[in-house]
Amino acid sequence: MTDIFISYSHQDEPWKDALQRHLKVLQLHGEVIIWDDRQIEVGSNWLPAIETALEKARVALLLVSSDFLTSEFITRKEIPRLLQRREAEGLQIVPVIVKPCAWRTVPWLAALQGATKDNRPLSQYALGSHESEQALSDITDRVYQLLQASKQAEAAKQQAEQARLAELERQEQARVAREAEQQRLAQEQAEREAAAKQQAEQARLQQEAEGHRLAQQQAERAAAEQARQAELQRQREAQEQAERERLARQQAEAAERAYAEQLKPEQAAAAKTEKERLVREARELKKNNSSSGGKTKWLLGGVGISALVLVWAMQGEKPEVPIELPEMIAIPAGPFQMGCSNGKDCDDDEKPVRTVNVPALEMSKTEITFAQWDACVADGGCNNYKPDDQGWGRGSRPVINVSWNDAQNYAQWLSIKTKQNYALPTEAQWEYAARAGAKTSYFWGDDIGANQANCGGCGSQWDNKQTSPVGSFAANAWGLQDMHGNVWEWTQDCYHDSYDKAPKGGSAWQEKTCEYRVMRGGSWFIIPRNARSANRNGFEPTVRNYSIGFRISRTN
Repeated sequence: MTDIFISYSHQDEPWKDALQRHLKVLQLHGEVIIWDDRQIEVGSNWLPAIETALEKARVALLLVSSDFLTSEFITRKEIPRLLQRREAEGLQIVPVIVKPCAWRTVPWLAALQGATKDNRPLSQYALGSHESEQALSDITDRVYQLLQASKQAEAAKQQAEQARLAELERQEQARVAREAEQQRLAQEQAEREAAAKQQAEQARLQQEAEGHRLAQQQAERAAAEQARQAELQRQREAQEQAERERLARQQAEAAERAYAEQLKPEQAAAAKTEKERLVREARELKKNNSSSGGKTKWLLGGVGISALVLVWAMQGEKPEVPIELPEMIAIPAGPFQMGCSNGKDCDDDEKPVRTVNVPALEMSKTEITFAQWDACVADGGCNNYKPDDQGWGRGSRPVINVSWNDAQNYAQWLSIKTKQNYALPTEAQWEYAARAGAKTSYFWGDDIGANQANCGGCGSQWDNKQTSPVGSFAANAWGLQDMHGNVWEWTQDCYHDSYDKAPKGGSAWQEKTCEYRVMRGGSWFIIPRNARSANRNGFEPTVRNYSIGFRISRTN
């Protein structure tokens, strides 16, 4: 640290040396460092040394004379930096008028308080005289006072800085403590909420399981009662049939005996032979048609003139099972924006949005019902698979517990039966038909509303309970119903996690092997956002579940 920096002209060096001799008292007894350019070693780089001393000085003494004021180095290098530090740091600058000169014409110098009385020049006294020594002693006292004030100010500044840093540390510790406490409270709150959510979910699952168990028991009891009633009916019909056969035999035998008494022996033998032939034919007819389900009626025929022989008359071939065809709705060809772009509740697999051109097609007005599925089974189709209705009823309820493979079997059976081209709709066909020209989340708007569909929070009487009969809600602009909620609906496509490289012509996006197939529309217990027109889901094609069904499309 340089405490005192002396700026002077070498022409005034005798006065600098005299002043430095007085200041040396401060250096010896007050740990003060005095610097002038004579301390620069010969051959060293003098400019950095001067600049370093300028930066470290607490008090700057300016030995002012005409030589000082006209020095290029002093006025261009030393003085500007000293004035900058005075402005920024409060550096004490003390001018000492050494010789008479025009110092009052220099504005910054005229504004400073000089070290001598009335700024009188030191040269008015002979160097070494009593008066000059007194003046130099007064200057030394003034410098000492300035140094003391500077040290006190520096100490106060350091103390203030230490206090500021201590306060910052205290505030930082308090902030860290607050954040730790907030984090602890947030963690506790999150744990409480998670525990409550888990308990609620467990209670819901238990309630759901109990409801399903009771429904299963009810269904099993109903099935057992139905089977018991069917067995009783079969036994009654068997008893009635046996009684009819017994009476017919009695009547035939009585008639045969009466007629035989009137015939000649050779006529009786011929009649007996003919009777046996007809009985054999009747028995063969009965055997061949016993599986047809037709009812048998008895006929009495004559042999010869009045002999009666028992014969069977069956109802021909097995009657055709009537097919309940799905009602198909014509869907016009056209382009649409498929997917969800910065809209409400968008998922990543619904992007990027792209324009798809869908050719004209027909789509079933509702999901395929139990009645329509059961007709397939009754006709020997659908692999004779009879899905469980969970005790909710069959008929007009959407068929459930059917896999993607099961849906393919139904479409194949219906195509063969009607000689028309039925299939599962492609994913693009499904969304195009569901929107029916709308660009909102649902065909009626962006909010689920109330009683527009059957889902977990749709405001219907079936929400979170069971499927609703098909057609229970309003149709969209093209006449389709139940596109939102009720049951998830299988589509033809393989599931991909985005629409990158997806077809743009409405065809199915297929792969050689498909781990998952796309389902659309949501179900009776799914949240509303998953029932949006753009929402997608994927399941293994073998999955059967009480929330899964399908609808079909037809093309030329």
